[in-house]
Amino acid sequence: MKKRKKEYLCSKSDFEFLLVASLRYGIGRRSYAVSLIADVVKQNIPYLSTPALQNYAREIKETTDYGDEMDRITWFNLLYSLNEEIYNKRGVSRCE
Repeated sequence: MKKRKKEYLCSKSDFEFLLVASLRYGIGRRSYAVSLIADVVKQNIPYLSTPALQNYAREIKETTDYGDEMDRITWFNLLYSLNEEIYNKRGVSRCE
């Protein structure tokens, strides 16, 4: 099956910046925003550049406060998904 190209209403780099800004906002929060942000990032993983994926993984890995336990699980699930895509796209070492 042919992969469809993602269409953005802004530039791809602006979109990737908005996602990392959202991710930074959400890490450590104790609200519904955590799962919403993680879900939006996950849905867009196939369309994101490798440097963006690596940046998101690093942001998650380097934080010291993930919020509540269920939020920590959400962030680590997202980190796993990011690492898998990084590995699949480039074969680069995973940010674990």
